[in-house]
Parts: sequence; C-alpha cells; structure tokens
Amino acid sequence: MDVFKFYNEAGWSKSKKDTNDAILFEDLRPVAKNYVSHCRKKINKFIAKKGEHILDFASGPIQYREYLSYSKNFNVRHCVDFSKKAIINAKKKIGCNGKFYCNNFLNINFKKYFFDSIISLHTIYHISRNDQKKVVKK
Repeated sequence: MDVFKFYNEAGWSKSKKDTNDAILFEDLRPVAKNYVSHCRKKINKFIAKKGEHILDFASGPIQYREYLSYSKNFNVRHCVDFSKKAIINAKKKIGCNGKFYCNNFLNINFKKYFFDSIISLHTIYHISRNDQKKVVKK
C-alpha cells in the first residue's frame, strides 16, 4: 500500500484507543509514555516564541495533545496534509485559529517569507526521493 492510500484509507482510522498510524509506528507502551511526551514537548524549544503564522506541513490529524502546543504563540496555524481525514480532524482541534489545505505541498503557493515558523514531523521519508530536495527548498 502506498503512503497516499494508507493515510487516506486506514492510517488515521482509530483502532481501540489509537490511530492505525500510531499502532504501527509509535512506541505506545506505558513505560515509554512520559519519555515520548517529553520528546514531543521538547520541539517547542525550536519554534519561534511568537508570530502570526506557523506552517504545519504534513500535519496529520494533530493526533497528540503536545502537538497543539506548537501553535500556542501564533495567531494562525496552517495545516497541510494530503489526507482528507487528517485535515477534518485537525480542523476539529484547531478550529477558527487554523487554515487547512488538503493538497500536495508542492501544489500550494504560499507567499515567500510568510511563515514565522515551520514544523514538519515524520514527513521527508514519506516523500519520493525525487521530490525531497524541492520540498525542503520550498
């Protein structure tokens, strides 16, 4: 199954408590809970302390509460994901403080220097090798 198909069909569906993505790719053991949460929070150290716009490229459904903290000091969180299910769920969590784009990142035209910060977690290895350089540059 390719990445697009997985995340549009099964990846963000819930099985019991967690998404299929989490069950397959995350360490959900109770012993890892505090450590993983600490790692997610640590990302805040590398995000601008305040600003107008933050881009969350490949936002997914913003599946962990720690992920919400990344945009706490920004007026608008722009979530980009090619999964409709991810965007619908991100919208439920961010609400009117967000703008949502269900599209391929390379097909969206953003103004140059528009964002005060950009986050992208677990993304590059999902992108075709031929497009990785273009995505990083953009």
